Amino acid sequence: MQILYFYKLFKTKIMKFKLLTAVLFATIGNHALYSQNSWNLKYTFTDHSQNWVAAFIDENKGFVSGFTNDGKGAIKYTADGGTTWTEIFKQNNLGYVPGFSFLDENNIWAFHDQNIYKTTNGGISWTISTVSNSMGYLRSVKYSSLTEGIMKTSKGKYKTTDGGQNWTVVKIYSSNDFELNSNGQSINPSTGEGYGIIGMYLYQTNDYGETWTQILTMPNYSTAQSRRYTSVHYKGYLTGEYFYGTLGYDGTTFLKSSNNIWQKLPNNFIRYAVTDAFPDGMFMGYADQKIYNIKTKDVIYTLPGNEYISYMGSIGNVGHAVGGNKFYKYSNASALATQETTVNSFKVYTQNNSVVVQSPSTRGNISIYDMSGALIKSGVPVKKGETKTIELNQGVYIVTIHGEQRDYSQKIQIK
Repeated sequence: MQILYFYKLFKTKIMKFKLLTAVLFATIGNHALYSQNSWNLKYTFTDHSQNWVAAFIDENKGFVSGFTNDGKGAIKYTADGGTTWTEIFKQNNLGYVPGFSFLDENNIWAFHDQNIYKTTNGGISWTISTVSNSMGYLRSVKYSSLTEGIMKTSKGKYKTTDGGQNWTVVKIYSSNDFELNSNGQSINPSTGEGYGIIGMYLYQTNDYGETWTQILTMPNYSTAQSRRYTSVHYKGYLTGEYFYGTLGYDGTTFLKSSNNIWQKLPNNFIRYAVTDAFPDGMFMGYADQKIYNIKTKDVIYTLPGNEYISYMGSIGNVGHAVGGNKFYKYSNASALATQETTVNSFKVYTQNNSVVVQSPSTRGNISIYDMSGALIKSGVPVKKGETKTIELNQGVYIVTIHGEQRDYSQKIQIK
């Protein structure tokens, strides 16, 4: 399950999804898969003035949230990987883009101000529930099933076990509560270790965000009027920005070394959104109409015209970026070739003429491709504690799993 909620420009992050649609070359065994790695303009929305975030369920099904040309907040859905889009949600008088979360293409929640909207038929019809002002204004809504969900507001965290008919208090925030004040978090879903940022401070957690410890303060420059961290990733990249008044902004990037020391990369200027890790530890950042490899500062993609990016993220080996009325896509298949049988929270192996996926601690949806990139199986659910067996013909396949917090890819062979 994924959740995304944006109050203002360049806020990150949660997770966003599109899987590989074409594998150009493959060999069996330990040889790698090859594919062209590049960003491309995938779609232009003629009826949207601003797109803020994109999130995908599987290789074809996904969502974009933004403002329409008439100033209304809307969510659009694609079933073909972003080639075409259909509007499924639209509301008047929204000061910021509606947030949304989903279990699949039918069960979707949109939220804004004090209202939670729910559809069970892919947006054909919606029901509305209103959160009391005494509970605070909505910041996020996340469901792990049709009945169980977590809601975070400006005042506290609440849970439901009856699909949102009733909410009970989990926690009332204090004024200095990290969960209330954080403007970015990234936690390893397998270990619970990760980082979060508040302004100029970096925090660390080892227990999935239950407790936080401040570990780093962003260095000051005497000429800077203000400074703040803008994004963080648990694998060890951290970006920030300095503001110099009329002189504008300057970005900076930090890399975590092997001995857990954060070091500032020299002359780096990346500041906005950082993606998840791509193959070979590559991270990407955006600045001045260009997408860069954060560490090397190589230009990966130059945006056309005067376009910009307001959100960028990745799932597995595919990236997404949106800004203005554009939707961009990045593909990299090189990380799919692997002989590992354990993929973070999931165990993947073959047995007889089947692929077996075990999920001891989380839930997910399984899709399977052949080596031409053709989709063989799509959206096969696997529950927490469940073992799913899928029969296949002889051949080599890519198993992709869309997990609750991350997505995984595994190459397998049925002999």
